[in-house]
Amino acid sequence: MLLDAAAPDEKTAHAMMAARAQRRPPTFLCRFLPCPGWEAVRTRFDAWSALHGPESDGSRTVHAIQPVMALGRALVPVGGGPPMGLFKECVLRIDGGTARLRR
Repeated sequence: MLLDAAAPDEKTAHAMMAARAQRRPPTFLCRFLPCPGWEAVRTRFDAWSALHGPESDGSRTVHAIQPVMALGRALVPVGGGPPMGLFKECVLRIDGGTARLRR
């Protein structure tokens, strides 16, 4: 079967991006400052950070995040509030001095 799919016009493309943004929570960019214990888990986060480009089935991403998930860690807000379990209540990706957090 052949499909002739023309590229969407600008208005349609913007509507598609807005709909996608509504389904996915925002990502917060944060400054990351390592503390004691970071070096013991750094390679797990580095492997995930090294992934770039599209993948058809997500298997590379799954392979990279499984060691991070296995840590069973949680983020504890400095100003108070309940802890957020990694990959349960939030997703955290660390790349050098930048952390990306999505709830």
